[in-house]
Amino acid sequence: MKFYHIIILSMVTILMFGCNDQSNNKAVVYVDLAAVAKALGRNEAINKQMMAAKKNVNEQLKVIAADLNKQVETNKKELKSKSIKKNNKDGSQFEKQAQQVMRNKKQDAQTKINQLKVNLLNKFRDEVNVAAEPIAKAVGAKTVMAVNANILWFDPELDITADVIDKMRAKK
Repeated sequence: MKFYHIIILSMVTILMFGCNDQSNNKAVVYVDLAAVAKALGRNEAINKQMMAAKKNVNEQLKVIAADLNKQVETNKKELKSKSIKKNNKDGSQFEKQAQQVMRNKKQDAQTKINQLKVNLLNKFRDEVNVAAEPIAKAVGAKTVMAVNANILWFDPELDITADVIDKMRAKK
């Protein structure tokens, strides 16, 4: 009987306290990337880079548009001098082609701007990762999650945003 009491007491102890004390172990910690970017002024820096890129692209598009308009006008003048109706039809086709070229150039420009934004955000995220990883490991975390719209709530004790900001500021 005494033997069964020891076994039951041992099982209860194991169930209550577990094999390892994991009270300080946090499987997941969270970082608010927007808060980090704002605290470090990186959101402004990224926005400035994006605005400069958009301005540059818009200037290039203006040059392309002016060149295409010049080509269309030149083509119209050439067709008028020949005054052949068939060629007038070809002139409108040339104008449509020029418009399509411009649409394609605008689309390419937007793609480049979008890719730049992705690259800038990935670079920032990598920098945050370098700062967050040792902090997460120090508290026993196995995962660092970025706070986003999919996370409705988390325990504030699991938020390492302030520590990441401090570490990144110290690195500067």
